[in-house]
Amino acid sequence: MIPNDPRLKMARYLHRIAFLTRGLAILSLLGGVVLLFAALDMRSSSDRVGFSLMSLALMVISILVWSTGVFHGAFASALPLLHSIDDKLDALGSKSTAVQEPAPVAPATLAMATPELAASPEPEPEARAARVREPEPEPERVPCPHCAGLVHPGATRCVHCMKKIRR
Repeated sequence: MIPNDPRLKMARYLHRIAFLTRGLAILSLLGGVVLLFAALDMRSSSDRVGFSLMSLALMVISILVWSTGVFHGAFASALPLLHSIDDKLDALGSKSTAVQEPAPVAPATLAMATPELAASPEPEPEARAARVREPEPEPERVPCPHCAGLVHPGATRCVHCMKKIRR
């Protein structure tokens, strides 16, 4: 199920631990059931209540141990997938850095190839750069009529005194 990759040593370890944890949980759950039957067979009512509560607590703890084992088993099964995704992303990253832009064509060469393109005085676009919009400046804040704290011009309530502002 898990390939023999040295990077997946932790996944194999987690897989064994999860298997052992689930086995221990099953054994403790069975022990809790046996203790519950033993508690019901006791003569004293206080002993029955005490032992039945202890057996129920043991069963709850064994269910928590079982869920921990299931979680770690699922994570151990997901680690090979995560490593393959990581490998594919690394391969994709190396491919994208290997691709180079074609060399720009000199205007003289372009003029010799196509005279109609050489006649148009269209400027060449510069390097492909992402154009980011300039952030708009925030409007100037105005004083609150109640406490004189600066608030946004469209505010309906002052953030300083929490009173309503009428415009």
